[in-house]
Amino acid sequence: LDEVTPKEQLSISFFTGDSKKQKPVQDERSLPVKIIQLAIVPHDGEFYGDDILCVVQEVGLELGEMNIFHHYGGDPEKHQAVYSMASMVEPGTFPVDDMDGFSTPGLALFARLPGPKDGLTTFTDMLYAAERLADLLDGELRDETHSALSKQTISHMREEIQEYHRRLQLARSQQ
Repeated sequence: LDEVTPKEQLSISFFTGDSKKQKPVQDERSLPVKIIQLAIVPHDGEFYGDDILCVVQEVGLELGEMNIFHHYGGDPEKHQAVYSMASMVEPGTFPVDDMDGFSTPGLALFARLPGPKDGLTTFTDMLYAAERLADLLDGELRDETHSALSKQTISHMREEIQEYHRRLQLARSQQ
C-alpha cells in the first residue's frame, strides 16, 4: 500500500481504453497516488487458464488492455478500470489465444487511487471479487506482501485508504 510519486507511476498505466475518452480529472500528476493490492494463491498447485476464464465473468472482470482483466464498475464507456487482475508471473498478462495451456501460481488484483470511484468503495468491491475468486478457484487471499489476509490486515488497509483520502482532499484543496 505504498504511495508512489507520480514520476515513479508514469511507467505503469492502470487506465484502460482510449486515452482520448478518459474523463479529465484535476491535474493528477500533482495528486498523491496509492496502489492497493490483493493476491490470490491456490491451496495446491497452480490456477489454470480455463478455470480462470470460467470464473472471471462472475465477478465482472473483462479481458482487455495489456491482456489482463479489468473491472469497470458498470461504466458502459469503459473510460477507466476501477481495478484490474494480472497473473503473478511476469509480465502479468494472460495469453488470450492459449488459455487452455496457461497456468499461474497466483493472481494479483490491484487498483490505482485516485480512481473513478471512492477508494473505500473500490477496495470493498475488489475485496469481494477477490474473496469470490478465491472461493471459486480453491485459493486463499493474501496481502501485498503475500501474507495471509487477516481481518486485522483488512481493517488496516481500510484505515490507510481513509488516511490517503484525507491527504488527497488536502492536496486537491491546495490546487
